[in-house]
Amino acid sequence: MKRKRQTFHRGRRRRPVGSEKLERRVLLDGALAAEYSSLNIDQGAYDTTSVLVRYHSDADAYAPTGIATFESIPGLHQVALPNGLDVNGSLDFYRNHPGVVYAEPNYQVSIAAIPNDPDFDSLWGLNNTGQTGGTIDADIDAPQA
Repeated sequence: MKRKRQTFHRGRRRRPVGSEKLERRVLLDGALAAEYSSLNIDQGAYDTTSVLVRYHSDADAYAPTGIATFESIPGLHQVALPNGLDVNGSLDFYRNHPGVVYAEPNYQVSIAAIPNDPDFDSLWGLNNTGQTGGTIDADIDAPQA
């Protein structure tokens, strides 16, 4: 008995289907702040190691290397202060510099708003009002934070 010979089709090899892993990205902009009725700016609490300085567009190239730049506001830099220089002294210097639009302390800013999540009341660990039979105020006081 004669065996039938197997034939192999030689075509393009199929590559396994794969997926590309993407990094996580978060885009922050002013629209987020616009959704809240108020921002709390504590003018008594600011970073003592840096100031925020915005340079004119033509002077931006001469800006010192700062801690960070802000793409959403051209020319704005978070400038690290050298040891021994206080915030008020550096603000006087930058505010009198002709290439600077403005200089401000790096204030602490917080949002004063409770989430508009319809299920927020059921999250007893955030703000326990006894809604699920638990102990009132046995929570992390999230609305007050």
